[in-house]
Amino acid sequence: MFDWANAPKWAQWVAMDESGNWYWYECKPTLGSWGEWDHPTGTRFKAVKLDDVDYENSLEARRG
Repeated sequence: MFDWANAPKWAQWVAMDESGNWYWYECKPTLGSWGEWDHPTGTRFKAVKLDDVDYENSLEARRG
């Protein structure tokens, strides 16, 4: 499970793309065909760097 202690308050999801780049997401993203997570237009997202994991299984929701 991911440590949410340093997540922005608005972040509800976190995921890594195929390139190894991590992002916080305000709304649930979907995995696109190019290995990147797509988020709804007008919603917040922000880059974050964490340890490598399998990007296709990296999507996680905030709990609590």
